[in-house]
Amino acid sequence: MCLSRMFSSLIFAPTFKRVENMEICYIEAGVLERMLACVEKLSGDVDRQYERNRCKEPGE
Repeated sequence: MCLSRMFSSLIFAPTFKRVENMEICYIEAGVLERMLACVEKLSGDVDRQYERNRCKEPGE
């Protein structure tokens, strides 16, 4: 391998790794946003179900 090419690879490798990590973080943030949206929806569903059943007697 040519010395200049090896030196060039050493310079750009950390830069590429940082970009790769940012892309992974971006994808994970999207997954986290979807998970939070599902939890918020579920929380709202539970609240509505609780309000609907709050005044019912057992067995109704």
